[in-house]
Amino acid sequence: MQNLSKELLKVRCFLPELIAELEKYVPYASALVRHHIGSVVGRDLNEHFARQSYPYLGMVLTAFDGETFWELAINNLDKDYIFQKAKQFVKQIPSKKEVYTINPGEKIEKHFINDIKKPIDNITLKEKLDYCEELFERVKNWDKRVISATAIINDGLEMKLFANRNKLLSEHITNCNLIMMVVVGEKHTQYNYFSKGGTMGLEALEVSDEDLQKLVDNALYALNAERIEPGEYDIVVSPELAGLLAHEAFGHGVEMDMFVKNRARAQEYMNKKVASELVTMIEDPTIPGANGSYFFDDEGQIASPIVIIKDGILQRGITDLYSATVLGVSRSANGRRESFRRKTYARMSNTIFAPGESTVEELFNSVENGIYLMLSGGGKEEPKCCGIEMTVHLAREIKNGSLTDRYFSPVGLTGYVPDLLGSITGIANDFELSVGSCGKGHKEYIRVSDGGPHLRLKARLG
Repeated sequence: MQNLSKELLKVRCFLPELIAELEKYVPYASALVRHHIGSVVGRDLNEHFARQSYPYLGMVLTAFDGETFWELAINNLDKDYIFQKAKQFVKQIPSKKEVYTINPGEKIEKHFINDIKKPIDNITLKEKLDYCEELFERVKNWDKRVISATAIINDGLEMKLFANRNKLLSEHITNCNLIMMVVVGEKHTQYNYFSKGGTMGLEALEVSDEDLQKLVDNALYALNAERIEPGEYDIVVSPELAGLLAHEAFGHGVEMDMFVKNRARAQEYMNKKVASELVTMIEDPTIPGANGSYFFDDEGQIASPIVIIKDGILQRGITDLYSATVLGVSRSANGRRESFRRKTYARMSNTIFAPGESTVEELFNSVENGIYLMLSGGGKEEPKCCGIEMTVHLAREIKNGSLTDRYFSPVGLTGYVPDLLGSITGIANDFELSVGSCGKGHKEYIRVSDGGPHLRLKARLG
């Protein structure tokens, strides 16, 4: 298997035998093995730094007794040790009447590897540090008001095996990210940052002068920005803010493990209108190079895109194996773990608004008095009541279809998700993805992307 570590190749040979042994005692069993290696290097005002990113190598065994999932995490991958622990584990599971049946899927044995242009092992640790130093110096000397800068390269290899009675899957995914941050100051300080990269190689590290100019300029605009007068506004949101809206609205809002717990109001809206008829929202772990992409999820479901909202109608949610089984719905490839030590949740991958038919210029021209929301500062959503809060790091006034030199920072956006999405009156034909991470449960973090085109809608700002 191309690019799999020797540890995973060894385990792969006996996984089918292990599954057969477990299923002598339970109706369904599976095994997931994950191996992650990587590095974080950077330069900030105080130091150069280089460290291993959170490394791990281990296995989680899952056994289903017909009603409940049981799991055992193991970090010793010796065959005899695994079989000993697996037998002890599965023999302790009480016999139960089979309430639910797990479909192991079609028979498939396949290895996947993501396509990258420039392998990360083509660059040494010293070269990474030198590049961070170069970026640091370029930003630090860009403007006399720059008082601090940071450049970080985060790269890694994620190798994964999955097996059940019908599947033997493996994947090798390279990821590489660059984070740039600047702090500017006069009477007070302000910051700005950008991140780029994803499931790609060293091509993620390419930075233009235009990238750095925007980084510093937007920090300076935020430094001198006003506070906005609270109220309802006509707004245009950038692709970055459109992605945040998608992620928080009917990303988290349709994670169906929350349906099982009656913690998501989206249950009430299935097959009903939740947005303008212009809106189509997609969850797609197959986007090449995107930060949240993979070939199969941590429960062996082959990755494929799903439509969450189509023409304003809520179509379906995203599932892990347990929620799909209990709710009796078709699975999506969204059962994800932070590591083999953590439980599976229904988690997003790449969550996007589909592009529309208007040009960006047409969206702005349609706004007489409004606000352009430019840069994200984060957000959260309460699935039980469909309420949403977003922080906008930088916004700009729109007058008679044109942007003025009046900036606002920070800006808060609040609302009821169906009202916000229902107010969308324009969707542009452009598209951009943002790089991010997402926490859930006990703050288990995973790689994600979100994005979309420019959107026009109404929202309450303050």
